[in-house]
Amino acid sequence: MKNTNPGPAFAIATLGCKVNKAESIQIQNDLRSHGWHEVPFTNQADVYIINTCTVTAKSDFQSRQLVRRALHRNPSARIMLIGCYAQTNPQVFADLPPGSLILGNRDKGKLAEILTSSANIPNPPSCGATDYTRAFLKIQDGCNGSCTYCVVPTARGQSFSQEADKVLNQARQMIASGYKEIVLTGIHIGYYGLDLVPPIDFVRLLEQLCALPGLGRLRISSLEPTEFSPKLLTLLSGNDKICPHFHIPLQSADDRILQAMERNYSFARYQELLLKLHEMFPCAAKGADVIVGFPGEDEQAFADTYQRIEKLPLNYLHVFSYSRRPHTKAAHFLQQIPGKIKKQRSEILRHLGHEKRQRFYQSQTGSIRPALILKQQRDDNYLLGLTDNYLKIAVIGGEKELINQIVPVEIVKIEGVGAGFPRLFGTVSTNYTKGEETSPLPIP
Repeated sequence: MKNTNPGPAFAIATLGCKVNKAESIQIQNDLRSHGWHEVPFTNQADVYIINTCTVTAKSDFQSRQLVRRALHRNPSARIMLIGCYAQTNPQVFADLPPGSLILGNRDKGKLAEILTSSANIPNPPSCGATDYTRAFLKIQDGCNGSCTYCVVPTARGQSFSQEADKVLNQARQMIASGYKEIVLTGIHIGYYGLDLVPPIDFVRLLEQLCALPGLGRLRISSLEPTEFSPKLLTLLSGNDKICPHFHIPLQSADDRILQAMERNYSFARYQELLLKLHEMFPCAAKGADVIVGFPGEDEQAFADTYQRIEKLPLNYLHVFSYSRRPHTKAAHFLQQIPGKIKKQRSEILRHLGHEKRQRFYQSQTGSIRPALILKQQRDDNYLLGLTDNYLKIAVIGGEKELINQIVPVEIVKIEGVGAGFPRLFGTVSTNYTKGEETSPLPIP
């Protein structure tokens, strides 16, 4: 159906990480503020923006597939390719329609300016904020790491940080716009500030953000296991503005594979950190990335990984099959694992992750947690909330005026145990004081 709204229409699709998501949201806001009208990617648009990812061969395929879908909907549309796949393999998209563009990661922030200039819209109407209740604040980009499987340093370059004043000003604007939760994103946010002059560390930035008036809560997207310093643990233990949610990449629990990946920690060090965090924050969500089928991962190495993860107090897993990436050391390693074996191992670990998630959900039943109400479900008579410890929960009987508010929710039941993805249900609680969350059952 053709767009009848004033101004040109754009559609955007985002693949990959939270950094891409944060960048896409910024592009959406910039285009709206210049009079552009957003339509779903399934609709006809004047411009299709595809924020690509190249972490795996599958994400490469998905990017190419999105281009084909966009051109099927409107063969004369302009295609804007941005992100990591566009950065590392621009030659793949040599046959795009006239007026299309391929922009690398350092230039994608200029996209709205480029499109607005080419569209030449006079006196653009002002546009309201997005419907999001959670704001994604990108504080850093790039990576100085040398993980042998990872193409991100090639795609995004060396680590560079936003100046602290700019980060704080953006956070103030988000708070003033009504966002109750700010999610800090970056490719490697533990590197934050080390490249600034004078340098500032990540902990100091957290302290400054937590001191902002009106901040509801702050969520850290991901941190490497080596970046949980005593200084950071002290801050986390004494600050209720930071959500008890820790996503800590593991990748493998076998030390030989970790060394081949050039990860700078041992499994023993990772385990020590997880046990410490579990002792300090028993109700916190603790998740990990795991790669299966890395070159040289024999049956014993995979068995070690499975058995050790099974014993860790992790609550969820993001499991990836190793994907041979150009421009990486591991692409040239011997003992590449067949795809069938990688698929089998992925399924085994995903099943373990599913069991851990279910046990975590069950352990939270009967507890009371502060939940940000995200939206009202159209087809169901409940509100959707997100607890501080990263549990999505259906809030029964809540009024829609609670949307974008942080309210105490008692978790009353769980459905889907042993079958599909578990669902939690709860009700707004009146028996609650901030800082006095009830203690759930211990996690097995």
